[in-house]
Amino acid sequence: MSKDKKDLKRVAGNSAWMIIAKVINIVIGLAVSVYVTRYLGAESKGMMANAQAISGFWGFIAACGLADILISKFSKEREVSGKIATSGMIIMLCGGTIAFLLSICSAIVLNTGSKVAVYVAIFASVYLFQFFSVFEYWFYSNSISKYFAIAQSCVHIFFLIVRFIGVPLGAGLLYFVLASVLETVFVFVSMFFCYKKSKCSYVGQMQIDRKMIKSIFIEALPMIAMGFATTIYMKVDQIVVGKMLGNTELGLYSVAVTLAEYWYFIPGVVYSSFLPILAASDKSEYKDKLQKFADIMVLLGYVAAFGVMVFGEWGIGFLYGEEFKKSAYILMVYIWSGIFTCLSYSGQAVYIINKDTKIVMWINIVGAVLNLLLNIVFIQWMGSIGAAFATLLEYMMVAFGQMVVLWKRYSELYIIQLKALIPFKRLFMYAEQYIRNK
Repeated sequence: MSKDKKDLKRVAGNSAWMIIAKVINIVIGLAVSVYVTRYLGAESKGMMANAQAISGFWGFIAACGLADILISKFSKEREVSGKIATSGMIIMLCGGTIAFLLSICSAIVLNTGSKVAVYVAIFASVYLFQFFSVFEYWFYSNSISKYFAIAQSCVHIFFLIVRFIGVPLGAGLLYFVLASVLETVFVFVSMFFCYKKSKCSYVGQMQIDRKMIKSIFIEALPMIAMGFATTIYMKVDQIVVGKMLGNTELGLYSVAVTLAEYWYFIPGVVYSSFLPILAASDKSEYKDKLQKFADIMVLLGYVAAFGVMVFGEWGIGFLYGEEFKKSAYILMVYIWSGIFTCLSYSGQAVYIINKDTKIVMWINIVGAVLNLLLNIVFIQWMGSIGAAFATLLEYMMVAFGQMVVLWKRYSELYIIQLKALIPFKRLFMYAEQYIRNK
């Protein structure tokens, strides 16, 4: 078997475990989420979404933009992976503490009311445990996500049961907020226990290296700025909808956004599994692997978009009932932005591998500003569905805008991305090659 086929098999195997775990969680989770949402109603759903949006706004500080950097470093510098892990945990623990405090301050400044402020504080508490994510990045760099996938599924299923029984018990909104937060905390902690049980350990001692902490932090600064920009155009629409239109409209909008982003774990898992393979590739095979990666990612976007256009209106009516009918129309617009989200992964991989994180930062800053402006205009003009149009238009402008501005520097990447927007012919060719080899 050639090295290329072995690498692809590793990616497929690693991704499969995470995808299977996520699919199980989503199928069961969606059923429970629908059950709970119908029980809570649009207004309570809106209050919960508002608290999540405010606390989630500061998540980029807790993550510190370290995911891609640590995965890449673990792949390239295995001999000092113990020091890399320790450095990552220290940076993320500091970031998580700052994110927690800023979330509480934001709730006070925005005058959300005492109930929502309490929910914000509870949701933000997960940031104090996010440093455990370093162990997940180690699994990705080694393409061994089996243990973590199983543990994650067990945690999710347990808390889905907790949520489910909350409805017949007549539990209040606080009960479901606490269940959501505890689930996330348990997932983070399970990463550490999975690492201890696995046979794949860090190379070298886990010790503090101040020079490495400084080096990783400096490398992560553009990614933190990028995370800030990404957060603006991932969360600002919900915050603006909530402030301008109220909790009920936000509840309708959040249902559409949640469903539209439910499947994002698939391209995310494929990307995290593919990144170390691309980072370690020779020049002779790099371009071919990048094209395959881009084709697969964009195809995922098309599948989701066409699926929603066919079944979206019927699906939301069946799942959520007449009260959430408007969510279907928002969803059918919002889902198309997923194609450009998938397309962006190939660009992000190239920028990360080339350590050109400043480009990623500026792309996201420009996108954030555009998204904020477009949301204010479109929400005033069209209501909550305007936020979906604003997001789609912004994603398109950023995707094609960077190609125009950076064509001389990354023309090879952009040619690959433009080809990926029409991937069907090459995908048939890949399938034919696979059948022939079999």
